[in-house]
Amino acid sequence: MGFYLNKYNEANKKILLDLKDFKFKDEICSDNVASFGFYDLLGDEVLGLSSINESLFLFVEGACYELDTNLKVNYKRVDNVAHLSITKNTHSYELKYFFEEPLSTLSYSEENEDSDFGLWIFNVLNSIERINIFKEYNNNYIEGFVCNA
Repeated sequence: MGFYLNKYNEANKKILLDLKDFKFKDEICSDNVASFGFYDLLGDEVLGLSSINESLFLFVEGACYELDTNLKVNYKRVDNVAHLSITKNTHSYELKYFFEEPLSTLSYSEENEDSDFGLWIFNVLNSIERINIFKEYNNNYIEGFVCNA
């Protein structure tokens, strides 16, 4: 049992999140598959964000973190390396990855968040307004869902 998440900034790419082990499997290209949330590759790790039963969850290979008062997400950039840390109670996970500067031309300009999924995650999870918008458009009801962290 699982569900698909959209690749950040590439809506036709999706990945299956297996709810038995919280691992990502089977990336596909399709506009005809329902998806609930977003994912991207940060360094060597896949990170996903989804709303299940009106709660937000972060998924990192084999781990699930529910957004509550015990979850802390921090972000920083040092030189050309981004650091996204996820801490909940005694569980801690850090993703380090190179980031690309936003695209900028004479007629088009991206914000930092447009090209850095880790920064987008940090900004969403630290804004009640953005959390509520995310839930409204990405919620998935799964009876009996249990997160492991």
